[in-house]
Amino acid sequence: MFPFGELTDEEVTKAQFYLAIRSIIYKQTKGDAPDAEVMNRIVEKMVQEAINLPASKILSMVISPKTYLVMKLRNSWMKSTCR
Repeated sequence: MFPFGELTDEEVTKAQFYLAIRSIIYKQTKGDAPDAEVMNRIVEKMVQEAINLPASKILSMVISPKTYLVMKLRNSWMKSTCR
């Protein structure tokens, strides 16, 4: 059991997901608000694009460019030396 006020990693992930969706909907509904069907299609397209991203692209989005470059170079070196 976690002390009051602390979240598990899963809870943090879910919260970030829902906040991102809320932010997108909020930005799209300022002024002339599109109907729910239009917003659902946009969110569905964004989710599908995220699902189809290769792992390397996802990594490059969540870690620093320097760390990503080091990982990529290391993997390349490992492939060339471990043949």
